[in-house]
Amino acid sequence: MFQGAPGAGKSSLLEHLEEHWSRADLGSPVPVPQPLDLELETLTSSEATARAIVKKVDPEKEEAFRNRAVKNATFSGGIPSIASGKFTAVKDTSPPEITLAALKETLPPEHWRRPLCLLVDEIQEVTKEHGASLQMLHQGKHGLPLVLIVAGLADSAEKVSQAGMSRLTTDNIFSRRVAGRRSAILRKANVRNVPGGS
Repeated sequence: MFQGAPGAGKSSLLEHLEEHWSRADLGSPVPVPQPLDLELETLTSSEATARAIVKKVDPEKEEAFRNRAVKNATFSGGIPSIASGKFTAVKDTSPPEITLAALKETLPPEHWRRPLCLLVDEIQEVTKEHGASLQMLHQGKHGLPLVLIVAGLADSAEKVSQAGMSRLTTDNIFSRRVAGRRSAILRKANVRNVPGGS
């Protein structure tokens, strides 16, 4: 997590990461992350979030994922939130673990050519509605080559902790502070109200 005051360059940092990774040399012996810019609205639904991941990693698997999600939801007694063949980003009607299972069955780890970095800006706007998706992505139980990178205002750590990012500690929270007109400094944050905070 990157947090700080307005104008400290948090959004610019995410944009730089996205641009750098998008233009990186794919022939490098070190796997180059593939960036995916996620809107907070998408995160209100674990189904829509998983579908965005599938679309980025392998667009040809979208239909297979949709079919698998419907099948898993039906077997679990849930009702997939699908309208006109598309996932809606309004509300989950199946447990996130059902969606995650469909994602892993459609795209097992060995099928990922590059690790995926999910970039989310304005994370201070997060609410409990985003909790299921955040937990699905952040807890690391998925075993998939993806990581979540978020940015927001100075109170973001407390907000995302309340929304379900339980593994957030001071070891992975950084603050950006303006140091003059054109530069910003990055340092580990001194954060309260999160596990490992002071």
